[in-house]
Amino acid sequence: MLRAFRLTIACLAGMFAMQAQVQAAIVSYSISVKVTAAPNAPGAYVPWSFTSLPSTFVGTFDADDTVAGAITNLSLSIGGIDIFATHPLVLVNSFDPATRTLNWISIDPSSSLSAVSLGSGFGVTPSNYAVGIDSTFAGPEDPYLGNTQNWVGTFTVNPVPEPSTLAICGIGACAAGIRSARRRRSEKLQESKA
Repeated sequence: MLRAFRLTIACLAGMFAMQAQVQAAIVSYSISVKVTAAPNAPGAYVPWSFTSLPSTFVGTFDADDTVAGAITNLSLSIGGIDIFATHPLVLVNSFDPATRTLNWISIDPSSSLSAVSLGSGFGVTPSNYAVGIDSTFAGPEDPYLGNTQNWVGTFTVNPVPEPSTLAICGIGACAAGIRSARRRRSEKLQESKA
């Protein structure tokens, strides 16, 4: 009985794996941005606001999981700002699923001096570098004049598990639970006979 159950699970896992390979295309990824420093925020001239540092902000985006290309449907708020809504003008947009390397730079169309960068787009060496820049108020009255870096940090990207993957994990957990319960029942039976 248990052998047949295991065989069924193996067949289901194989079917799901083959289906995933055939349907490999646009999938969802999670992005987690950890802001480690914000020398100019919060402040009267800075839109980003952080209650504590370091702070972690989580979002999602869609991308092809087989070939390098652009990301779409980015949903990410940092320091209370929806960066896709406020900075929709994309200058750099590339994602490599093999290495999970993301390079994304976008600016506020009302001011080319306000930008968000994820990756090495500004010539920064680390591929997981994240930065928010705002020198919109570049005037003598701006206490941050000449120092436009409002926040910096790092980010990580991971694929969001598909429902089929979660189903396989659930089946595996159930099988392990059933096997454990049967073993305990068998041990109790042996003890009662002895």
